[in-house]
Amino acid sequence: RAARPPRGRLAAVAAGVAACAALLVVAGSARRSATVPDTVRVKGSGAVTVLVERGGVTRSALPGDRVAPGDVLGFVVRTPTPAYVAVLGRDARSTVTVYVPATATMERVDAIAGRQLDAAIELDATLGDETVLAFFCDAPVPIAALVEAVRDAGTTLPAVAGCGADRIVLVKEAMGSR
Repeated sequence: RAARPPRGRLAAVAAGVAACAALLVVAGSARRSATVPDTVRVKGSGAVTVLVERGGVTRSALPGDRVAPGDVLGFVVRTPTPAYVAVLGRDARSTVTVYVPATATMERVDAIAGRQLDAAIELDATLGDETVLAFFCDAPVPIAALVEAVRDAGTTLPAVAGCGADRIVLVKEAMGSR
């Protein structure tokens, strides 16, 4: 799940995504998951855009979009104020994985309209809802505390003191089921 291919494959699209990230309006999708609301963002916090690469083509994901095992996810974050950032994932089996940072310390990001994080995640074979959660905190929070909060929250957006959050739910399906 945590394979990290070279960023070069996602870099070509990142500049365009970063430029339009501030203008991105998260719209509902007709392809929604029935188990978790598509997206929830805490007002005033940062936001995450998920990039999906398949077969050398990269696109921005919308809530409810279909992804497949082997797709590679990248992340662009936007924050109106400097923040400490972490991106985690929760799959249909409720397994929580830390995508960013690669260490136990949150990454500090300046106020920015769009920045691609230095991470690329290859999706595993677990089918169902794939929830990406981005945390934007005023001060560093131990990564273990974020993992615990995501586990404890189930399908709701975790509340972490001093942090805002953004969430996007994708639906992972086998390639032949489209």
